[in-house]
Amino acid sequence: MKTEEEKFVYDFWMQVWDRQLLTKIPNFIAPNFIIHSAGKDVLGIDAFSKWVANFQSKIGELRFIVHDIFSSEAKVVSRWQITGQNKGFMNTDKNLRPVDLSGITISVVREGKIVEKWVERSAWELYHRLES
Repeated sequence: MKTEEEKFVYDFWMQVWDRQLLTKIPNFIAPNFIIHSAGKDVLGIDAFSKWVANFQSKIGELRFIVHDIFSSEAKVVSRWQITGQNKGFMNTDKNLRPVDLSGITISVVREGKIVEKWVERSAWELYHRLES
């Protein structure tokens, strides 16, 4: 049985990432939200919404698959995969080659909102597949 936090994070993945419903972001993200990604921090709902939109614009026919989700205290860990077509991801040519990217995210859920995330992706490996 999944915890409420695990269900909440899963719903975030399905609504915002798989269905690409960016207008749903405020339903899941706290106003003072922060995501730590590749050594950079993105702060707040507006900046995060732009970050997600830019990311999603680079992958055509994007699908988001959650492989595992579990929690410990208020932290929810997700192991996931994104597939689609390359539309200039990582500043590569828009060659529509297959995108297959995996990652792990740790999300902190408090008072019914995600307040902080850390994300790690297999971007280096994907970049080499897209460029070769």
